[in-house]
Amino acid sequence: MNARKPIRMSTAVFLCSRRLPNTSGRLAVRRVPARLRCLLVFVAVVACALAGASDLGAAVPRRPPRLGQPAPRPPAGPTPAGAEPVEPAEVEPVEPPRLAQAVSDMTGATGMRIIRAIVAGERDPQVLAQQRDRRCAKSVEEIARALAGNYRAEHVFALQQAVELYDFYTQQIAACDAEVERQFSVIESQVDVEAYPLPPRASKTRSKNAPAFDARTQVYRVSGVDLTRIDGIDDALAQEITAEIGVDMSPWPTAKHFASWLRLAPRNDVSGGKLLRSQTGKTGNRAAQAFRMAAQAVQRSDSALGAFYRRMKSKYGAAQATTATAHKIARIVYHMLRHKEEYVDQGATYYEEQYRKRAIKNLERKAAWLGMKVVPAAT
Repeated sequence: MNARKPIRMSTAVFLCSRRLPNTSGRLAVRRVPARLRCLLVFVAVVACALAGASDLGAAVPRRPPRLGQPAPRPPAGPTPAGAEPVEPAEVEPVEPPRLAQAVSDMTGATGMRIIRAIVAGERDPQVLAQQRDRRCAKSVEEIARALAGNYRAEHVFALQQAVELYDFYTQQIAACDAEVERQFSVIESQVDVEAYPLPPRASKTRSKNAPAFDARTQVYRVSGVDLTRIDGIDDALAQEITAEIGVDMSPWPTAKHFASWLRLAPRNDVSGGKLLRSQTGKTGNRAAQAFRMAAQAVQRSDSALGAFYRRMKSKYGAAQATTATAHKIARIVYHMLRHKEEYVDQGATYYEEQYRKRAIKNLERKAAWLGMKVVPAAT
């Protein structure tokens, strides 16, 4: 076998001055600045001098194996006379721990306990699995199997920094919630909460992203209505909608003006009496974004808004259904804030029955125009 030809110093300088090798092993086509080229040449010269070899490849260390791949085999040396060649032993790959396979919510009770234990120095999968919360769907054995692996020091260090950032941002969010609560307290009340208290929540579950204070009561006190009775609007969305549009609806004469300001109403482009296109305009209105989030939350709800969303989705698609449902929720909020009326959901069954009656009425009107009559089928 021919020996590998040595690379001259001029060739190494040319490569370093022209192109820079990237992590994938290919040569990047981006040119390197003049100062950086000189620095690379100097580093190449020093590396070759320290290595004491004329081959530039001898001074460049090999890349470490990736996670889950076996280490490269050492080069086979000469076999002594009369001895049989010995094959090197196979090295089984060591997989990294995969907590996401056992815990769906990394920021939940189980996930944060395990992560903090890993940062503290614990590596035993059985001990880490004991941090499981009783409400976790996975068993201790399944979590332990997912946590068995190679804990590399650089990955644990990055995890420690991520946990510190998570704790810092959590403290900042708590400070923002305290300031928002203070701002709510100085706004004039529209209703006496003690004389007219809020009814209990329909759902006892509370989102972990909800404000730290009782935002539902504060929004009810300053607006006079409970916006969370609308399906899809929780405490955080009610707070965001109130902060963006206020509680005074006098700037918008009708609900149509309000929907047009939100860019949730279609904009019709007409030329020569012909409709060219009909679509909603682009907007960065945060109130419109909140109404769209509320519309996406009612996709599977057993409510009138949920039935409306599913009907629109079957006809026009998910994007148009979200806009149409957000438009309907915005009109409901407008009427609630303007007339101080509470929203009462009739349910999906009532909505489907009303839609059936409207469809039959349209068929009867069309049949009468054609000189016919709609007759119910015999049961």
